[in-house]
Amino acid sequence: MEIKNKYMREGHKFQEQIEFICNISSVIDISKEIALKGADFKKQFNLYTIDAIIYASSQTKKSILITGDHHFKGLKNVELLE
Repeated sequence: MEIKNKYMREGHKFQEQIEFICNISSVIDISKEIALKGADFKKQFNLYTIDAIIYASSQTKKSILITGDHHFKGLKNVELLE
């Protein structure tokens, strides 16, 4: 969502980048477990709702979250791109 939004906002084509990301990533549905953990993380870390869901998704799947979003700075299993 955020990548497509950024490309559209800047007037760039996005389809190729979205396909690349989807091919190298795990795309998952938001489950009840993820939603409930997201609520906990939202409160615990004062995250925006979408960030809490993203973080809950990565934690539920026992994955490293690789991001350039500094809202995740200092959280466990997060690798910030500088």
